[in-house]
Amino acid sequence: MSQSIDDRTAYLVKQYITGSCTYEEYQELLALLKVQTEITQIEELLLEEVRNSRYHEAEEQVNWQHLLQTVLQQQEVAAPSPVRTMRVFRKIGIAAAVVVCIGMIAWWWLQKGSDNQINKPTVAMKTDIMPGKNGAILTLSNGQKLVLDSADNGALTAQPGLHIIKHDSLIDYGEAANVGNHNAAIAYNTLSTPRGRQFRLVLSDGTKVWLNAASSIHYPAVFEGKERVVEVTGEAYFEVAKNAARPFIVNIKTSSGNNGRVEVLGTHFNINAYDDEENIKTTLLEGKVKMSSQVNGQSSILSPGEQVSLSQSSQLSQPIAVQTDVVMAWKNGFFQFERADIQTVMRQIARWYDVDIQYNGPVTNDRFGGSIPRDATLSQVLHALEQSLVHFTIQGKKVIVTP
Repeated sequence: MSQSIDDRTAYLVKQYITGSCTYEEYQELLALLKVQTEITQIEELLLEEVRNSRYHEAEEQVNWQHLLQTVLQQQEVAAPSPVRTMRVFRKIGIAAAVVVCIGMIAWWWLQKGSDNQINKPTVAMKTDIMPGKNGAILTLSNGQKLVLDSADNGALTAQPGLHIIKHDSLIDYGEAANVGNHNAAIAYNTLSTPRGRQFRLVLSDGTKVWLNAASSIHYPAVFEGKERVVEVTGEAYFEVAKNAARPFIVNIKTSSGNNGRVEVLGTHFNINAYDDEENIKTTLLEGKVKMSSQVNGQSSILSPGEQVSLSQSSQLSQPIAVQTDVVMAWKNGFFQFERADIQTVMRQIARWYDVDIQYNGPVTNDRFGGSIPRDATLSQVLHALEQSLVHFTIQGKKVIVTP
């Protein structure tokens, strides 16, 4: 490794290659590459880390120059509002392109032994599809719907006792909300994100919520009583404001009736409860929570770094240790997978890019690992996947998957 490359850059490269870097570290790495002048040494450093990683066989087999040229060409023909990661290519040149190429190698690399083959990317499409963005629909208790994508920053409603402020990709029920009429009926609001949208919310007690695409949260504008109760669908991450006297309860709703319940005092956790996923999964990052089935009463207490699953038959698993960075990748701006099958991968793509998935022919049993930024265009993600002998055709809002 070259002595002219500082230790911080080397550390960030290693974090990136192993899929352990945060979104902030990824942005720091790109900023450092911008001021580096020894491009050849940077490339050598990146390649050395690949060879020392689990993706070394992929690096040996890939047509490196072709992949690099593909990334650069995609930047040249980018849409008027290019994604953030691609936009920096013109400023930092080939070094950043190499970073993204290595990320692609990690993303499509299949962990199935020495019989891997390389397939030249051939995504068929007439127009590309841009990634999802911040946006949501806020439904007030009186039925009024506010489209937050186009709403201006500032106060959203002047209803008595209800004070909602929009700040870009967030709405905040401030302390002013607590001055309402406590004798009046509790007003419930619903924040929902369609496919291709995500949003943030601060509840009246200070609890912070991140909503992934195709998700919703139903909640009181002001918490009353001995418990703070909300209801979610899809996927949401919570940072609950601590209040030992008033437990925070999340009721999980699915169309199949496979409902769960999470009880907390003050903690950070993620709930994944999409209807098209096999299980409801609750993952704890900080504090302690109890997950229970509302069907049979089974319950389990989680410690930080653990996940519990509730099956479609309402059976609750034992807590298992998981990689929380993989679980929280969506919140941090990444797709990240650890031996995921193609259908798991495509379900996430469908929600974020607002597309339908059609499988023609047998579905591959290959497994995928690695990460790629969620601000890549759909064709860039599919180009990476095609290296695994899977083919894609984009037809309007539909992606056709073929062997």
